[in-house]
Amino acid sequence: MGCVLCRPGARPHDLVLAAAEQDWSQSQLDDWLCQLPSCDTRTLERLLTAATQRLSQDTQQETRQTQLDDLATEVEYTYEEISLLHALTQNLQISKAPSELAWLALK
Repeated sequence: MGCVLCRPGARPHDLVLAAAEQDWSQSQLDDWLCQLPSCDTRTLERLLTAATQRLSQDTQQETRQTQLDDLATEVEYTYEEISLLHALTQNLQISKAPSELAWLALK
């Protein structure tokens, strides 16, 4: 967790109170506040919104990749089944007449 000041030199009340609770001296607080970055509130909101959207996009991309991997595994398994069935049936001979097979196919 971090802190960003809305303008350089700002002294947020809650930070001053927290420093007092930790027994910081005025110079310790001033030194720490000088090290904090500052950013306009609207700019910070836009940056946070962009970061949130990016995180959401990354999550969606990971979900799509997982689905794609699952689909690829399923296709591979199905291909293996079809190949096995093809190998097993390659040497089979049909014992029914063509007209009987046509009738069975139409049922």
